[in-house]
Order: sequence, then C-alpha cells, then structure tokens
Amino acid sequence: MEMPRSMSQDQFEGFALEQARLTALANAFGTRVEQQWVAHNDQSETYSASVVMGEWLETTSKRFEFFENRSGANWYTVRVKGKARPVQENSVHVEFEVTADFTGARIIQHVIHDQRLRAIFQSPLDGHLLVFYAEGDQYYLLAKGAAQNAVPVKGQVAYSLFMKPQERENVDLGEWELGWLDRYSWALHLTNDGAEEETGMLIAVFDRDVFSPPPVKFGIGANRETDLMRCSKASFEDWKRSCARKSEGFQTTERPIILLPLKKS
Repeated sequence: MEMPRSMSQDQFEGFALEQARLTALANAFGTRVEQQWVAHNDQSETYSASVVMGEWLETTSKRFEFFENRSGANWYTVRVKGKARPVQENSVHVEFEVTADFTGARIIQHVIHDQRLRAIFQSPLDGHLLVFYAEGDQYYLLAKGAAQNAVPVKGQVAYSLFMKPQERENVDLGEWELGWLDRYSWALHLTNDGAEEETGMLIAVFDRDVFSPPPVKFGIGANRETDLMRCSKASFEDWKRSCARKSEGFQTTERPIILLPLKKS
C-alpha cells in the first residue's frame, strides 16, 4: 500500500490498519453489496458499497514493513491478526452502523482520540430503541435526560443519531426522509489519551414493544448536566436476559469500535 503525500505517518498507519482488518474480515466471512440514494442541494447521487459480513473484536498483533520503490514513493506492507466473528442475524433485520457522516454513507469502525462519532439506525418495523456504549465493565445509556422507556421509532425510516439540532437545520436531503430523535440529538466524542488501542462497543437495543432501561445511575460526583448514566456489565446482561424472556422481539445489535491511541506506544 502506497502512502499518500497528503497524510501524516500516524494518519496513514491508522488508515492502513483499518484496510487490513477489512480485507481480513472479507476473506474470512465474505461481503454483501449495498446501494444508497442521497439527495443534497438539488443534486442526487447513488452510492454502492461492499459491506463485510464480519465484525472485528480485538487486535492481537500488527506489523508494518516499510520499503521505498524506484520512484521514491513510500510503500508499506501491513500484517494484522485478531479476533473476529460473523455478523449475527437478528429476528428483525435492523440496519445499525457507526458512521463518519450524517447520512451513513461512510461506515467506520476505527476512531481516533476525541473524534466525533455518529450512527444510523433503521428497522423495517415500528418499535422502540435504546442505544448504549460499552467500555470495559461499564455500559453507558446514551439517551439524554433521566432514564426513561425506550424511544419510539418508525419502520423504514433511517434515524441519524448524535446530530445536534443546529446541524439538522443545515442538512438538505430532498425527498429522502431522515429520522430525528431528540434524546439522541447531541455530539458524541470518544477519547483515548493512552498509548494503546482500546475497544468499545456501540449497542442498539430494539423491540417492537415498549421496554424500560436497565437500572442505570450516575457515578459518584457526576455532573448530571453532562455525564451519562451507567450500569455494570453484569447488570446489563441480567437485564437483557430478563427482557428476552418477556418478549420474543427483544434484540440487540452490537458494533465494535476500535479507539486508536492519542500517543504511540
């Protein structure tokens, strides 16, 4: 892989590592082709993309090998090993992706320190939604305000999550309907100021029937205006099992997120 002159060394290594992981996932689990039509400022475009049918869970080793060709360009060979799994099929096939833009055209799995994160959610049926972020033993409820029942969503409507109200006013998608959820209308940033990669998980919880969140609470000394309510992993898993026993339509969709470090090890 050739290093573009417009990229810094750190930017290129992050990009090359993500491409190596996507190639490994495609080789192991295959791909599917998706198309999306987007209109903006009286212009429309159709995007086609190959989506891998696997999820990267953990990197166990990585290696960059540098060489320079005769024209003086910098080239790298990237080798990566890790743990992965096939995409799990749910009882209702929902679309839930971590994205770098409002419309979901740029699906990502890797984010750098303090990068803005967005997500797109769509279900074929009406239902209810809660979104969580898991990091280590802590599961954070990402909806604004106090712990309330899951948010109602309409079937076949794409919802852009973590878009601020003023940003929504400046997005013109023509006839394409973009769903809006007030409790997810804020900017989500993820941080990793260490020297090693960290792995998190964005989780969409969906059911056709209304359901309540797990027993979340603020941490000690938390700022209730800015901090998120949370619960432990054990509490979250107990809640999942309880909800699944009550409703056959209860399901979770997980999207692993690799947080690239601010500092190099």
